[in-house]
Amino acid sequence: MSLASRIFDVLPGAWRSSLITRKIEDGSAFELPVFAMLLRSLENFGGRREEIEAALRSPEARGIHPRETFRALGARLTEEGAALEASGGKQSAGAAREAYLRSAVYYLASDWFGIDADEISWNYERMLLAFDAYRRLCDPPIEKVTLPFGEGTIFAHFRAPRGASKAPAVLIVQGNDEVKEFNTRMEEAALAQGLAVLDLDPPGWGESYLAGTRCRGPEDYRKAIALAVDYLSARAEVEALSIGVMGVSFGGLLAPYAASLEPRIAAAAGLGGPSCSTSKWRSTRRRMPALQRERSYLYSGAKDEASALAWYESMGFREALSGLRSPLLLVHGEKDELVSPASAYENAGLVAGPSEVRIVQGGDHMCNATLIEETLPAIFSWMASRSPRPTPASLG
Repeated sequence: MSLASRIFDVLPGAWRSSLITRKIEDGSAFELPVFAMLLRSLENFGGRREEIEAALRSPEARGIHPRETFRALGARLTEEGAALEASGGKQSAGAAREAYLRSAVYYLASDWFGIDADEISWNYERMLLAFDAYRRLCDPPIEKVTLPFGEGTIFAHFRAPRGASKAPAVLIVQGNDEVKEFNTRMEEAALAQGLAVLDLDPPGWGESYLAGTRCRGPEDYRKAIALAVDYLSARAEVEALSIGVMGVSFGGLLAPYAASLEPRIAAAAGLGGPSCSTSKWRSTRRRMPALQRERSYLYSGAKDEASALAWYESMGFREALSGLRSPLLLVHGEKDELVSPASAYENAGLVAGPSEVRIVQGGDHMCNATLIEETLPAIFSWMASRSPRPTPASLG
């Protein structure tokens, strides 16, 4: 981490916000690799880079925190989607659907510029209005799922390929900055490979966080994964013996972790996952922007960096992965500046079952340049081919 980054990280939150606003206004933010990666990620989630840049560079955005610019963009697109939908016709419905998705993405992106419980709730409530309209227009449809979790609730989205009577399935788990509403294009990549999808906000993530849940430790995560697999196993569209799990970034570690906790999971895949080592995770976190580190306080219930690291250690990643017997695929960008590609080899070397590591040449942390067209299709193709199909003997 550069000296400038270290200084930025120790500034009070209000000062950091002011500095971010100034860097966007003078255009220097657009030259920063981390900001460029953020914009590319938003494209992969369904946003449009030219639309985002135009909004941030507009005269109306001067002197305004970027959170407000993203919110205004989200509000405008919700109205645009409603007008297109009301005009009728298949083409208008398609344009409305995309406008609603971009609105949802931008409301969620506004949280990347500051962490405040009230602000997150405000953004998420408005995002859900746009996303629910998007869900209504999707084909195949996105079904919202609620799973009781102690005194709270965890949420997920379910989708199945059109015309499939019994499909293998993939459970998508979230990384540090992700929520299920960011993953529609990931879901589509899985559907294209013939996989049904359950896109889960585990306790503490996204909508499940807003419902009051937190992931306090491994038992909370284990319970959430078991509930998700229970749900998938009960769906008529899903082959219960062919359920895999996949995640990106921190989710690239949580996916094989989930498979190690839940023996009914038949295969696991991760993209850009960090090392199981607490010391290496500490080093990775030092390279993260401060807001990205603080994001983990939300789902873990940590109060500060020390308790966040203690939470990571308490999860027992290394011990859990050493017992994983299901097939494992770990994919990593060659030029990942946040998490070393060596982490993929390290984690693959821990597991008891078969493992494979693939390095994407020139890829960054999320392999953004190839994510939608190449990387995700390859991962889900691998998963579909590794998911066992039931035999007469296994059916009893």
